[in-house]
This record gives sequence, structure tokens and C-alpha cells, in this order.
Amino acid sequence: MAEAEAKDSEAPAKKPLPLGLILLVLNMLALLGVLGTIVYTQILYKRPVITETVEREKIVQEFAKKPTEMKKVIVSFEPIQANLKPTPIGVQVPGGPPQQMKAHYLNTTIAMELLDADFEPTVKGRLPKFLDQLLRELGDTSVDELSTVQGRFLLRSKIAGMMNDLVREEKKLPPTSTPIVTSVYFSDFVVQ
Repeated sequence: MAEAEAKDSEAPAKKPLPLGLILLVLNMLALLGVLGTIVYTQILYKRPVITETVEREKIVQEFAKKPTEMKKVIVSFEPIQANLKPTPIGVQVPGGPPQQMKAHYLNTTIAMELLDADFEPTVKGRLPKFLDQLLRELGDTSVDELSTVQGRFLLRSKIAGMMNDLVREEKKLPPTSTPIVTSVYFSDFVVQ
């Protein structure tokens, strides 16, 4: 026993590292990380400059790669009837009865021009999902929005965007790929 106590007392006691040294090392590591990030982002990694002319050249090159046998096709859908956002009738009286709303609906027939006839089965296969999204979108659209030329143009853009997203999802294409739906046409458009 005496020997064990003698060995313990002879061994030098370990001193903990000073707090200042630990903080210095941590600060140096953080500083090196920040400097490394700055050097990488500012010097090593050079992003290409995005300009309108460069983007136009990319589009031209992408279409140049496409085979000339591509045949555009127009796909027509069945007539659609959708409820629009109701509009209030009269003025709401505070504390009075609830304001009455006037229901509106849209009757339309949509046709889409596709970039290539190969996409027609995919477009027709995604029709239920597309109609669901379209009816939700129209339910949030007021009569005033659809009664203007700009409103109908915006609706055309939304319809093309919805179908393009669905087809890209099905074909696993990147979101920046060439649009499959190039134009949307309304053969009937009645708002009541």
C-alpha cells in the first residue's frame, strides 16, 4: 500500500490547458475556415457571367441540337366548367347579416400546342392531375381578372406552366429544360 501511495505522489499532476490557449486555437480554426471560404468563392470558383445574350445563345444551341423531324401537335381537351371566386353583393353592414356572395363560373375549351408529338401520351396521361390543379387555380381567380386581356394571357401562361411542370416531373427532366407546351389556345371562353 505504501508503495502505491508513493507512486501516486511522485507522478506529476496534469495541468488543464489554459482557457486562453483553447480560445486561441478555436479562433484560429474559425478564421482559417472563413478565409478558406472567401478564397474558394472569390478566387478559385468562377461563376460564368449570366447575360441576356449568353442565355439566348444557349437557347439557340439547344434548339439546334433538336432533330428537325420534330412535329408540333395540338392536343384538344374536353370542355371545362369551373367555379370562380365569388364576388360580394352590396355593402357589408357592421353587425348586420352576412354579406351575400354571387357565384360565377367559367366555360372553356382548352387546346395545347406541344413541341413534339412524342409528348402527347404523357400530356394525356397527366390530364387528371392537371385538371385538379387548374380547377384549384380557377377557384382563386375572380371574374374581374378573367374579363381582361391581360388576365386571359396570364391564365394561358399559368396553364402552360402547370402542364410543363407535370410533364417534366413525369419524364424526370430538369426544371430549366425546353418547354413542352409552347402555346395554349381557348376555343371557347365564357365567364358568367
